Amino acid sequence: MIEAESKESLLQNLSEMDISVPLRSEGRLSDHAERYAIAYTLSTLAREEKLNYPLTLTKFERPDFLLLSGASKIGIEHTEAVSVNVARSDFLREKGLGHEVQFVRHSEPGEKKKKSKKLISELEENNPGYGWMADSVEREWAAAMFYFVNEKLCIAQKPGYSIFESNWLLIYDNWRLPALHLEEALPMFSQLCSESDPFSTFSNIFILREKQLCQFTKVSSAIFPTNELWKKS
Repeated sequence: MIEAESKESLLQNLSEMDISVPLRSEGRLSDHAERYAIAYTLSTLAREEKLNYPLTLTKFERPDFLLLSGASKIGIEHTEAVSVNVARSDFLREKGLGHEVQFVRHSEPGEKKKKSKKLISELEENNPGYGWMADSVEREWAAAMFYFVNEKLCIAQKPGYSIFESNWLLIYDNWRLPALHLEEALPMFSQLCSESDPFSTFSNIFILREKQLCQFTKVSSAIFPTNELWKKS
């Protein structure tokens, strides 16, 4: 996918990539989300001087990418954190159903998939349900991210999954919540990770949000503003 001898050549190559993600109703595929997430992650890490060169990124299977960065060989597994019912509701809204403004509703990681008839009814009712109190938004976000970490931990332990000298997990965060305070949520997520040690499998866990890239290791966490290479001036 990408070869670069330096930070400058990497950023140039990334800036020329098509990272557009179609609407769910217009043919969006998992490949679109993967390309968007890896491009934003690498561009941000490059700006933060977190990568070594020469660098080669290759599309792989189980994990999704293989990154050669200097002397390091890194497997990168990608997942999108999204409620199956929110994703389907978005598809229906894009088709013209529901209200122009919809309330954010609570979602549960791993929730049962609802039938279209039920989702359409919920869109038409537009009932906000019960609200969020105190730090419940941050706790729900941490629990949701941790759910997707555990999903990928199970996959990484299955036969046929390639383990490299370093392994990363990249989560593209599309979990719908109102007014998340990210700085408060990070230690909650780190605490959940400390209880099961996903870092014995994934040395780095990255969570890509619209404006931030979060990085977690066994001993630290950090937030970086995303590198907006693709924004038109």
